[in-house]
Amino acid sequence: MLYRPTAMNSDKPDPARVRPATTVAQRRVLVADDDSDLAHSMVTILRAEGFDAQYVYTGLDAVTMTRRWQPQVVLLDLTMSQGSGWEVASTLRSGLAPDCLLIAHSALDAPEDIERCIEAGFDAHFAKPCDIDSLLQVLRGYYSIGDAWRQSAAQEGGRLKTFPATPR
Repeated sequence: MLYRPTAMNSDKPDPARVRPATTVAQRRVLVADDDSDLAHSMVTILRAEGFDAQYVYTGLDAVTMTRRWQPQVVLLDLTMSQGSGWEVASTLRSGLAPDCLLIAHSALDAPEDIERCIEAGFDAHFAKPCDIDSLLQVLRGYYSIGDAWRQSAAQEGGRLKTFPATPR
């Protein structure tokens, strides 16, 4: 996993940017993956963990669903039809959902793939098969402190941090 926190000037999260307690309906996670079994499984796990989760199978559907449903988190496969995860991320960052947490979830985890994720505006990258506990930890942290999550992440090591995937 990698994450790209926003650079901040303070050593502590700004209380004004801490997200208030959220209900399940407010903890929306969109899963976009062309592997229908994986997408369905991720949504099942996320719902069991208390998130309001939906899935789509194409990049175009990810953009459309983000526009309609307004999730706070979008989990994107990088290689989908009708728009790659990189293209979707760029679209979301350019105005449709500039502040949502963008997480790449892909078997593509070479350094050049990670660099493209950073350039497209992803906040995190989990290599498939991902460690679901680590993903849930990131989601819980994000939903508990919101934008301050990026601040605390920045304090842990700068602009980018990488964690290994579950051994294949």
